Amino acid sequence: MSISSLSKLPEIEKSACLALWALFLESRKKNSIYYDKKLNEMIDKLSCYFPKINYTSNYVLEIASRKELIKEVISKFINKNENSIIINLGCGLDNYFDRLNTTNVFWFDIDLSGVINLKKKFFRESDNYKLISKSIFDFSWLNKIPKNKKTLVLIEGLLPYFEEKDVKMLIDKIISNFPDSELIIHVISHLFYWYRSLSKISNNLKWSISNKKCVLKIFPDLKILKEYFIYDCHVERMSILKRILRLFPCYRKQNILLHLKSK
Repeated sequence: MSISSLSKLPEIEKSACLALWALFLESRKKNSIYYDKKLNEMIDKLSCYFPKINYTSNYVLEIASRKELIKEVISKFINKNENSIIINLGCGLDNYFDRLNTTNVFWFDIDLSGVINLKKKFFRESDNYKLISKSIFDFSWLNKIPKNKKTLVLIEGLLPYFEEKDVKMLIDKIISNFPDSELIIHVISHLFYWYRSLSKISNNLKWSISNKKCVLKIFPDLKILKEYFIYDCHVERMSILKRILRLFPCYRKQNILLHLKSK
């Protein structure tokens, strides 16, 4: 697939590129929280598409905050677990592998063929870094990953776009195949779902939760190690309105990362 054909990507694959543009906008700020040496090269080669996109400063901060929070959690996991496995499901054009100290881990990025083909233009596979072109629901990807190591599975910005029964099927498959595993999943509250759907920012959202107890009810074989609220990050950078709104718990707790572990 050529770079110029990016605009012909299906919506789910195109979203990988949209997140990249948000990170680029954040990286240009004087007080930026995000740095990626590969980012400028990727944006330069995709510049024919990105100028059409406009994001609010709050949204840009939200994406960058989520990425940095995930990076921090993965870094702690790697420091505690040498020679472990990291699986990034629905990886998009993320560059966590290069941005972390991944010398002693085995990393698998998994996404649809359009995204992986695009990603291969910027990233090279190695002994400890593999790109797998599969739908996350094509469970043949499980056969490509060793089962005898401590494993962390990242599912970011993806689960809200699937029905609860599909989310449960995916998580159950992960737990059964990697019994000694941890997960980082990005989930949204009912308020987030309602607002994004009503405003047509994201009109294809399908799954949201009321609180973390809801997750434990759906996935009884998991326990929560920690709950992170993305709107707790870099409050000083938020607009005045958003700072006021986040004083209400229902607003502050609508965009969530859950760090989970199999029992």
